[in-house]
Amino acid sequence: MNKAFIGAGIALGLALAGCNTAQGVFPVGIPTVVLSVKDFKYGPGTGTTPSYQISGTLEARTQKGSTAGTIVAFKTGATELFGGPFVEACPVTSVKECGPFATAYTLTYSADPGSLRITSVIVQALNGISSEIKLAAPVVLR
Repeated sequence: MNKAFIGAGIALGLALAGCNTAQGVFPVGIPTVVLSVKDFKYGPGTGTTPSYQISGTLEARTQKGSTAGTIVAFKTGATELFGGPFVEACPVTSVKECGPFATAYTLTYSADPGSLRITSVIVQALNGISSEIKLAAPVVLR
């Protein structure tokens, strides 16, 4: 899981530094975070019909100098999996990353979903504009 953690180091703020939206408004305050998966579990679901459950905690840690913001959704391809946390700003003077800001998740499927990877994140800037950020390396949930 360390490779997933290292590969999941993403710079959300830098990804949009030179971009603007169709309305000509720049997103302001996109948080810069590192993502990691904790307490991962995979197994049969509960209930009368066969199912598979994937659960765990996804942690976001803001980097030094990052602003606050909201992780609206974690996505795999075109599918939104679950919402994320509001992450607080991390002062430039901080000795280490700030957080963690955690989101517990449980996903249930009627058939084995196979490998499940977060490939992009929808974030909301402090001025309310949302943007989808493609991850350089996927975060592996399973």
